Amino acid sequence: MAITLPTEKTKPKNDPSKLRWLFYAEPKTCKTTLASGFKDPLFAITEQSTESISAFSVEIKRWEDFQDLTKQLVTTKHDFKTVVVDVVDILHRYCVKYACDKLKIDHLSDAGFAKAYHLVDNEFEHYLNKLEMAGLGLIFTSHLTEKEVQTKNGSYTKIIPGLAPRGRAILEPKVTVIGRIQWEKIKKQGAPGLVYENKLVIDFKQTESLLVGDRTGKLP
Repeated sequence: MAITLPTEKTKPKNDPSKLRWLFYAEPKTCKTTLASGFKDPLFAITEQSTESISAFSVEIKRWEDFQDLTKQLVTTKHDFKTVVVDVVDILHRYCVKYACDKLKIDHLSDAGFAKAYHLVDNEFEHYLNKLEMAGLGLIFTSHLTEKEVQTKNGSYTKIIPGLAPRGRAILEPKVTVIGRIQWEKIKKQGAPGLVYENKLVIDFKQTESLLVGDRTGKLP
């Protein structure tokens, strides 16, 4: 199909359901419940995360399942507006196993000249690109992890998504927003004395020790 040159500028997307989100947190921090509030979601689940909610979901038990689901979402008519990959950390591990099986090796390092690593990178990015270009809203959930960052003045701990580094390097540039979810004790409004309640808080502002971000510039 021939490329047609545009005649009008694109407009910024203000609809949250059209954006690409990465939410990460400790287990049992309502990542799945939060994602269920987005517009007409379909969950691609790699663990039993939707048991406590009513949702359309497809179990992803291997990389080939995700390949097939992506092809169906792109080529068939459906009413889903948002795809939730829950949890993307595990999905990337399935992609790694797919590459090892395809090359008949036990570990990615067993293939010379980083061949297996490139296969994983290309597969993972190819299918994420397919979803991204399909016009669907995308939500990725991830477990929280920490890493030690070394500096010339010492070291510090940084909170990051648990997705493997190579997978994170592919996904992070694609998402519009990265948010860390956590429970916080907050003083209850209108209550006498010091009465606190647990509330879910989502961090979007980047700090040295926290990996988050908001490309729209509109989130607090």
